[in-house]
Amino acid sequence: MLRYATRSYFLCIMMLYAMPCIGQIDSTFIKGELVLEDGFYGADKHSFKNPMFFASENDSDYYFLNQEKHIGFEAFSHTEYEYRENENFHILHIFFKKENYDLWREFTRQLIDKHVVLIVKNKAIEVRGVMGEIPNGRSVVGGPSWTKLELIRLQKAIDK
Repeated sequence: MLRYATRSYFLCIMMLYAMPCIGQIDSTFIKGELVLEDGFYGADKHSFKNPMFFASENDSDYYFLNQEKHIGFEAFSHTEYEYRENENFHILHIFFKKENYDLWREFTRQLIDKHVVLIVKNKAIEVRGVMGEIPNGRSVVGGPSWTKLELIRLQKAIDK
């Protein structure tokens, strides 16, 4: 359950932590009242001035979303779908344009021990923790809970 709040009120929105929601779970922010552009955003547990959302039914699993878009889809060169049969993982690789490698590296460096949120069509698609700087101009979305169809839909939304 993803709950979104601004200062004095809460609104419940559906989303599972690091789980897909394209075509499955509506995680639209305040039913369109908060409109976010497609791209990667930062989130943490300390920026109280930013909108809050809960990434699970556990009320201690909350984040504050930085509404300033850090990296938009225009920074990507392409995406590639992969199925890892031995791990039963469906993965969508997101590749950045070479001139945007430093942008991604700096973005992830600033978010170490924080989180990256992927927003597509005003929906929080995935929330991932950042453990370290990512220098190679790549990101991935996926895992055992994602289906091929969900990632192909996401791929089409990103590559359009």
